[in-house]
Amino acid sequence: MPRPDVEYTVAKPANIYRVIILGPSFAFGWGVDYEFSFAGVLQQLLQERGFGREKKIEVINAGVPAMPLAPQIAWFDHVGRHYESDLVIQLVYGSMAVKNVSEPPYAVNDKGYLVSREGDGGWRWREGLKNFATVFYGWVLWTKLNTAHPSAQLEEKGDAVQEGGREIAASTEIDPLHPEVRGAMQVYTHLADVVRVAGAQLLVVHFPRSYTIHREDESRWQHLGLLDITRQITFDAAFIQYLNESRIPSIDITQQLQKSAQVGKRMYYWLDIHWTAAGNITAARAVADYLVGRSSG
Repeated sequence: MPRPDVEYTVAKPANIYRVIILGPSFAFGWGVDYEFSFAGVLQQLLQERGFGREKKIEVINAGVPAMPLAPQIAWFDHVGRHYESDLVIQLVYGSMAVKNVSEPPYAVNDKGYLVSREGDGGWRWREGLKNFATVFYGWVLWTKLNTAHPSAQLEEKGDAVQEGGREIAASTEIDPLHPEVRGAMQVYTHLADVVRVAGAQLLVVHFPRSYTIHREDESRWQHLGLLDITRQITFDAAFIQYLNESRIPSIDITQQLQKSAQVGKRMYYWLDIHWTAAGNITAARAVADYLVGRSSG
């Protein structure tokens, strides 16, 4: 959180078109050199294509690994808005049904350490074991030997689908009254309002988890509760449409990632959830295509 006694301001020269990128580790550029990161490639592509009325493109990468959307909005509202950006790009990973977090998920204990506000010690142990290497490799081996598929459990879940270990609403249509949809829309609406007040344009960019692009990665996620990939894709696509109908510009780059993967390119690392260099390039190209196409249309 910024200090209240410090005024943050970064004046923007007239010949600069400034883009701020918000998001988690994918925005940060985890696992690749910066020139191959989403931010680095996007800046180069927009510059080469003359985006921003031929101004010099300047990208400020404000991505923070594991940072939820709500704290990113708070940072932009307190600090980022002083950077006089022309465009804010918010990357959303996984489900579009983001949580409406009213308070930070962590607190500082008496020893000065960050501790989770959620659950007890047993909960933290269970969450940690899910990502433990022995558990992972053991699960991969088990799924290769076992022909049963967890999607058979769908009938017991009705219209819900488990994504990343938690149940989300999933339908061909968005129900604005569903608690998770309503809560997520409050977050996106707040983001749009903050960006508009700052005098910038907003673009929400959604992209899926690796198993959506590389189905051979499905075994990596089954122990986290994955049940139905198709229903999850349908839900996220419907949410993107709902955001656009609500005048919050949004795109889904799932298809572009899938097409690149179909020709044999790894968009995501196999032993890591993040984009490879090829994945970063594909994602940046998809966003650049949209931005340039919209500006010339």
